[in-house]
Amino acid sequence: MNFIKKERKRRKNMKILKNDRLEIRKGYFLKGFSRTEEEMAIISFGACNFQCPYCKRDCQYINADGTVIKTKDITMKELKELIDKEVQKTRKIRLSGGDPCMFKMQSLEIAKYVKDNYNQKISVAHNGSDYNFIKSIIDYLDYIALDFKGIKKETIKKITGIKNPKMQQKEIIELCEKNNVLVDVRTPLFAETDINELKEIGKILEKYPNVFWTLRKYNEVKGCDFEVPTMDFVTNTAIELKKEFPNLKIGTRNYWKGGFEIF
Repeated sequence: MNFIKKERKRRKNMKILKNDRLEIRKGYFLKGFSRTEEEMAIISFGACNFQCPYCKRDCQYINADGTVIKTKDITMKELKELIDKEVQKTRKIRLSGGDPCMFKMQSLEIAKYVKDNYNQKISVAHNGSDYNFIKSIIDYLDYIALDFKGIKKETIKKITGIKNPKMQQKEIIELCEKNNVLVDVRTPLFAETDINELKEIGKILEKYPNVFWTLRKYNEVKGCDFEVPTMDFVTNTAIELKKEFPNLKIGTRNYWKGGFEIF
């Protein structure tokens, strides 16, 4: 099946987390750039090219107790109606997932729709695997969330569930910098996270003034082979990294439970 046929099939079978409303979250990292923590209305697409065990399995969403939340069918017309409601409440539209790179045509259509009808740019949350996807919508982006899960192959494999995932974070960050797009780089922290590996990530990120680095505490998801770190571990890790990279904007977040702090 060629690319166009695949996209047409996905268009007919577009799935998101909720088809009656969009999830609302705040863009906490914006404080690091002296901007207001604006609210984002999240379109969580139900497909991903990674298989992170603590996040989603087989394009499904996982509760902390390990139970599966099924995604819902939605048409583009229905989705645009949800978008209209949220933009009129002055909320930023964010494409998330899963991962929006699995719905390239729909993502571009949504970005154009918001720009053409409301003269607003959108946000994207992406796993860092698809430079061309970000390039295709760069003109419509205000800021993005970009996963940077690790440097070592064994770390990336364990976290993503993929043997050799394509990782293009550096190229994406450079593209965003050239186009004045802010980047919230997100790295999950587990009890077993190696500070030296984090420092290798820091060496890459410190070159870019458009980057904020969010260290996200892992909270337990049953069935996942990761150890939960203490908040002291997360805080001390952030302090050590800030000493190593004083010009790099760094913050921590208690993963899905808020608790954002800038160092």
